[in-house]
Amino acid sequence: MTTTSSGWVAWSLVVLVFASACFDDPPMVPADDTGPAGSSGTTPPVVTTSGTPSNSSTTVGADSTTDSPADSSTGPTSECGNGQIEGNERCEGPNLAGEDCLSLGFDAGRLSCADDCTFDTSGCVQFGCGDNQVQGVEACDGNDLAGQTCATQGFDTGELACDPDCQGFDISGCIVFTCGNDVIEGMEACDGNDLAGQDCASLGLLGGTLACLPGCVDFDTSGCESCGNGMVDGSDVCDGNDLDGESCVSQGMNPGTLGCAGDCGSLLTDECGTSSDCCYDNGSPNCDNATCSNVVCQLDPFCCDSNWDDMCAIVAELECGLCFGAECPHLVCDQGIPLMPACDSCVDLVCAMEPSCCTTAWDATCVAAVELACATTPCP
Repeated sequence: MTTTSSGWVAWSLVVLVFASACFDDPPMVPADDTGPAGSSGTTPPVVTTSGTPSNSSTTVGADSTTDSPADSSTGPTSECGNGQIEGNERCEGPNLAGEDCLSLGFDAGRLSCADDCTFDTSGCVQFGCGDNQVQGVEACDGNDLAGQTCATQGFDTGELACDPDCQGFDISGCIVFTCGNDVIEGMEACDGNDLAGQDCASLGLLGGTLACLPGCVDFDTSGCESCGNGMVDGSDVCDGNDLDGESCVSQGMNPGTLGCAGDCGSLLTDECGTSSDCCYDNGSPNCDNATCSNVVCQLDPFCCDSNWDDMCAIVAELECGLCFGAECPHLVCDQGIPLMPACDSCVDLVCAMEPSCCTTAWDATCVAAVELACATTPCP
């Protein structure tokens, strides 16, 4: 297309008119309009663009731009709910600025943030030490010991209490038992010099000095005088007829009557049977006691002329008084020391068959012979 000079002139005028219109002064804000706090009613509205503060005044012209914060006289404002703790805000949503109920002076609980960005302490708890109710981190509170006792604290007994600040226990009333401290505690029968008011007489003894056994479990009566009460106790070996289960046989002697010394300190064996061979078939003429031998042989010459047999022993027991007592030291069906013919008619019959049963030992052979010699005495 061909353009004339007059056409170029006309087009240029249109461009100039358009440009002049674009750079006219901006319209004024009406007098009743107001801007952000701290701005006058004549301040032009702000056009907010990326990177430009919302309350700034921008003048477009000769490559010059000025940003003026509207609140420059009071500092930046805060906006509650934007996730940022700003200005006078104490918190923002879940952001509590590192604070909790404890840091705010409470004892426990859950701190939260209110809608106005201040702390909401309605979930915090203030415990009352002294109200007899264990709460929170309290170990105890007055009479409420949370189920604890002196025993659960490692003591033997006593009264547990609570410290005034409710943070721990008062163990001053708890006790650990100690044998040897002269104080009876727990299951102790006595302790050192503390004998619980007992003495030898109160325990049924005749006098002396009572003591406490090691371990504090019982009394030591070895220093008490008890001889004469008919019971073996204290330092007694025997007491009257109480021989503490002993007998002539248990003393290694033949049957007889065991006695007790007057001071209860020893056993008397004077009346126990002797070990004289006059008391059993000794397999030879006569016996070791000449007096008894003469007496027996006058009654039965066979005992001195031929053999001192069981019949001679029976006569010796009856006439000489050497073989005291007719009680057998054990049953004929039990093995043990030799038995004397006089103690049981069956023994006389057995020894007639097996003489060693009355001279050496009452062994298995003697027990077996009982059923053969003594029809009325079967052994089990």
